Amino acid sequence: MAVVLEWMMAVLGNQLPADRPPWLDRSVAISLSGPGGGRWVARPDGGTYVGSSDECAVQIAGRAIEFPEWGTQRVSWRERDVTIGGDADYAARFLDFVNVV
Repeated sequence: MAVVLEWMMAVLGNQLPADRPPWLDRSVAISLSGPGGGRWVARPDGGTYVGSSDECAVQIAGRAIEFPEWGTQRVSWRERDVTIGGDADYAARFLDFVNVV
C-alpha cells in the first residue's frame, strides 16, 4: 500500500500544477491511516510533499486502504471514512476535484 500511495501522491503532484483550479489558494493536508499511511500536503502551487503543515486550510483524514477508491473517483469520498477539519467547503471542493488517473 505504501508504494501505491507514494505513486498516487506523485501523480497528484503532477496533475495539480498541470490543471490547477483557480480556487486552489490554500494548502490541504491529507492524512491516511493504516498500512502505508502517512501525511501529505498539497500546496497552492499544485505541488505535493510528505509531511505536515500547520498553516493548511483543511485537514483531510481517511483510511489508506480506501484512498485508491476515492482518490480515483471510483467511489465518492462521501461514501468512505473521510473526515474534514477546517474549512469544510474548501475541503469538499478539493476532494470533488481530486481524480488521480
